[in-house]
Parts: sequence; structure tokens; C-alpha cells
Amino acid sequence: MSNADVEIYDEQPGDDAKVSEILRTGNPIDDTGARFLASRWHNGQSSALYALASSGATYPRSGPPGQDGEPHSIRGLCDEIERELSCFPVPSQSTAELRALRIYVEHVGPRGPVEGWARLWPA
Repeated sequence: MSNADVEIYDEQPGDDAKVSEILRTGNPIDDTGARFLASRWHNGQSSALYALASSGATYPRSGPPGQDGEPHSIRGLCDEIERELSCFPVPSQSTAELRALRIYVEHVGPRGPVEGWARLWPA
């Protein structure tokens, strides 16, 4: 997969400034920054990054841990972020965004949907 194949959402005027502010705050980024960055990097509704962007969930399952034979895990989300990172052999704004997301996910750990998540968006 080349960098051109990486699907991101439609850029809006001012998005670069929002990303710069999100990354400037350091790691881990906050929930608002995580939602914004995940919305830029998800690969459609079946992706773990979409679940993070739309609901704040860091694991794709909706049932209780162990219901499907495996405890809730952030592994799928971290794997998806790593696949995106592998598209960028040289450090860049893109790698900084993805690394910030990975650190965030590792910091918050496994969790389901977050109440009020849909209201989060950088000003």
C-alpha cells in the first residue's frame, strides 16, 4: 500500500492548525484529539479506528469480555494503527498523528463506547 492508498476523511480548511494544536499538547493526547485524528485515519465502518472515531470504543466487540472466547483487547486497534504507520517509511506529520493515536489507545486501554463522545470536536 502506498501513501496515496491511505484513506482519510475530507480535509477541511483549518484542519492542519487543529492537528498542530492536538500534537502540541503532548502525549497522551486528549479524547477530543483522539476522535479528530481517528476520523482522519479510519478505513471505513468496519475498521477499529472508525469505532474509536464514532464512539470512543477501543475494541470492536459490543458484548461483555469473554463472550466470544477472547477478552476485550486493544490489539486490533493497535494493529490497524501499525499498518497505517508502515505506509510511511520516513517520519512525517502523518507518523506523528498515528503515533499519538497509538499512545492514546495504550493509555486508555480497552473500553466500550464513551457517553458524550459524539460532541467532542476541536474548535
